[in-house]
This record gives sequence, C-alpha cells and structure tokens, in this order.
Amino acid sequence: MSNFVQLFVKNLVDSAIERATTNFYDNVDLFCNKLYAFGEFRVFVSASPGRGHQASTVNFMMRLMEKILVVTKKPIANVIVTYDPGTQGNLTVDKLAVLIPGFNPSKPTDPVTINGTKISFIALKPATNGFQKISLAKTSFGISGGTDQGSINYAYPLNVSQFLMVQPFQWPTTNGIWSFPADESKPNDLVNLESFLESTNPLVDGLTFCALRGLYTNFPQVNDAFWESFSQSPQKASLDTYRNILTLISANKCNFSPFYGISTNDIAAFSLNILFNYITSLFIAKELNPENSRLKLPVVIAVMDNPTNVSYQKLESYFSGEDTTTFNETQNAFIKKHLTGKVVIADITNFTTEYAKISAQGGCLILKMGSLPVDAFNYFYSIASIPSILEGKGTLNYAINVGTPYLQMNTASGAKKPINFRGKGKEKKLFSTPIYPNFPLTTDKILVEQSSFMWSCTNSLKTDIKTMIDGQAKVLGDMIELMVQTINGNTPLTDYFTQLSLFFHDEVNDKAFRAMAYTFIKHFPASMDIDSHLLEKASHDN
Repeated sequence: MSNFVQLFVKNLVDSAIERATTNFYDNVDLFCNKLYAFGEFRVFVSASPGRGHQASTVNFMMRLMEKILVVTKKPIANVIVTYDPGTQGNLTVDKLAVLIPGFNPSKPTDPVTINGTKISFIALKPATNGFQKISLAKTSFGISGGTDQGSINYAYPLNVSQFLMVQPFQWPTTNGIWSFPADESKPNDLVNLESFLESTNPLVDGLTFCALRGLYTNFPQVNDAFWESFSQSPQKASLDTYRNILTLISANKCNFSPFYGISTNDIAAFSLNILFNYITSLFIAKELNPENSRLKLPVVIAVMDNPTNVSYQKLESYFSGEDTTTFNETQNAFIKKHLTGKVVIADITNFTTEYAKISAQGGCLILKMGSLPVDAFNYFYSIASIPSILEGKGTLNYAINVGTPYLQMNTASGAKKPINFRGKGKEKKLFSTPIYPNFPLTTDKILVEQSSFMWSCTNSLKTDIKTMIDGQAKVLGDMIELMVQTINGNTPLTDYFTQLSLFFHDEVNDKAFRAMAYTFIKHFPASMDIDSHLLEKASHDN
C-alpha cells in the first residue's frame, strides 16, 4: 500500500463520528400541521449547471410533502414550483422532467398531482438583480435546496413572508432565511437575511449547522412504482439496459461504477482524463492484486451524462495504443500491454453485444447511459461495487447518505479555487478539491483532501494522461483496490463509511429539516403553541 493510501486511511480511521444526542423534532408534528393549515408552500428551482441543485430542491420538496402527509394523514393542497428558466442547452424544464414524475417540458404550465398534492409551475421573469414578483397572493413559506445565486432574496419573487434557502453539503452559497422586504425597491438588502453561516445563535452554530451539514436523502425502493415511474419517464428507452445491468450485478457477474458530472463545458477534455485515468488505474489494480477475485470480474461503467461523440472517439483512440499525437512510443507500449482490446464503448442499443466482447477476459465496458430518472440515478450510486465517480456537491450529498466509497473529481476551472467559509469567529479558506468529511464537524480539522494528483487538471491534456501512465496509476490503483475491498468486505475504512451514512442519513442531522424547524420557531411564534423551553432545548442538539 502506498504511503499516501496509508495516510489517507489513518486520517479517516482516527476521525471520530459526531453523535446527535437529542432529537429536537419533538414538535415536528406541529410544524407539519401548521404547513398543512397554510394550504400551500412555494419552491424555487435554480438554473445552475448540472442537476445537483435542482435534485436537492426537489428532494426537499418531496420530503416535506411526504412528512405532511404522514403527520396529518392528508396531503397539503398545493405546491407552487417557481423556476429560473435557464438558457438553451441548460433549460430547467428539461431537468424538472427528469426529477418530477409526470412533468412535461413541452407543456410546462400543466400541473401534476403527486399523492394528492397539486404541483403547479411558474417560470420566473428576470428583473434587475433578480426576478419579478409572481402575481399570486402572498403566502407564508417558501424553500429551495440550492442555488449559485445566494445574494438574491427569493422571498420577493415568490411572494412569501419567509423563504428558507439551504445548500447541499459543503456548498458555499448562503444558507439562511430571507424575509419579504419592507422596502420592495431593495429586495436584496441584507437586512432581510438571517444567514446561518454568520449566525452566532447556538441553535445554528455556524459551520457545524450549515456548511458541514448535509441534506437527508431518501433511498429509492426498487418496486412496482419505481419501474412504472421509469417506464413513463423521458428516459424510458434506457429501461431494458438498466434492468440488464441490475441482473448482472445481482448475480455477481460484473463490477459496476456510475459516473456523473463529466460533460460540462469547462471539463469537456477533462472528461477523457477521468475515464482514462480511472480505467488505467483499475487495470493496474487487477494486475497487482491477482488474489482479489472481485477485481477479476468484468467492469461496467455507466456514464450518466452526455459527452459528445467526438469525446468518445478520442477516448477510443487513447485505448488503441496507436495515438502518436498524444503519447510517445513508451507510453503507447504501456497502453497496448495493459489496455488495448480490453475496453469497449457501447450505447444502450448494443450493450449486450458489446458486453459479450469483454466479459470473458475481465475487460471494461463504458456505457453511454445518458440521463436517468432521479431514483434510478440514485440507486445506481447505492449499488456500486467499485468506487463511483462524481463531481457535484449534490451527488456528493447523496454519496455520504449512502456511505459507499467514492472518488470525487474537480473541474478544470475549479482546481485550487478558494472558497471562504466563516464560522465561530474564524474564517476558513478551503479549496474545491475532492474531500471526505472528517468528524467531529466541530473541530478545526474539518476536511481530508484526496491526493492532488488524482483528478488534478491543468490546461495540458497530454501532461495529465502521461503523468498517470508514468507512475501515478499504481497509487490510484492502490486506492481503488482498498475501496473495492471496503465495499465488498472489511477494511479499516469499512466502519468509517458505515458511520458516515449513519450520521448524514439521519433526520436529526438533516440541514433542511433543522433549518425548517428553526425558521418556524423563530419566525412563526405567534401562530404556534410552542413551549417556552423549546428554543433552549433545541439549542442543546448541537
């Protein structure tokens, strides 16, 4: 095991999991009853690139609808989903079609009904420094699960008294409560914002409450409703291939890894590096660990994104061992020895045929899976038998809920890009490099970074790939082999990832519901019969 991997294990094994001792949701029934009495809540969906923020927001919305239904035995009457329309190639309606069953992007004003709740949709209109106010009468409460535009007071365009913004794990944009502005000519005045990142309130507790809390995510159940939703979705053409992969995995006939976040514009070339470097290191791990029977299995990598065909063709040329433009003679010899003839690229129409070509020799199939319904997407991440690959904070948020080993990558433009967090009177300068949570979250030592070489990206595509071939594949191969053992057996990291899931997949530690509880306690006291000790009791939960 390399020195880096030994240090990586030590850092995580030595980190103690922070435990919640008090459940401050004793009065969650009261909160849900009050929301039901309002008859409506509103939602803002951003146009941020990818689907992370949109998925986090829809997850928050669905969980809140479900909680109200469970508590009151009745569905809330209405949910109004407002959204930033986005731009061509990044249209929010296309993302909503993936995330909300029944939503039709060609008829975006048509409502859908889920479990008795009518969900209506309104495209927001732009205004200076924000959006125009919708024409609906004011209501009490609005939510969002993430945006890149943290300086906008969404209480104003949604026309709600209080608007709660929470972000996925480690996302640096504002977590807080926006109040409807007293002066509508200055809706974004910070006097209207109670930022959790800046708060000294013990219930909020700065970084501990926000930046390093995550959003609880429901785990999908593969049942009749799952398959029915898939068959009715815009991605229904992928259904048969999806079933085939699940069959192979359940029979232990292949290893599987989902990839997401590798086709955005600023990492178009980087996408090739990610796939090439990962597969190269995986084959090195196979060769260096012949006793590991799991590694001997063929591999299916499902790319749940849409890189261009040109990108896939370029990747094929890398694996051929004949690309003299990118590689020198020695490097091509390495590729021919370890990779050529063992890697194929397939789409959903020829998956079975192409898989047969590599299965007997324990090769690798890169599947152009494309977009999937959100439950199908999430389920793929929960069943990975080799480390999954992800880029965005939304997908990371789900990975830490599941607690299965992952490798997070960085965008080309984001390499060593500083992010400032402020909490507990200290400013912490972090970087958007891949990380694993280090517990307890209240300590100064809050992050463990992956080695910078893993997914580091410079402007030189050649340098990255050559560097991987010229020695770093073995170190990353060590990491992959350790994680494969962790997923399928027992290693020093097994308990860490188990505890990771126990912490983040616990509603007591859920940023969204904790923040919602705080919002109601702080901003709706006159309308609720709350014991005077509740705020004090809640503060002890941190």
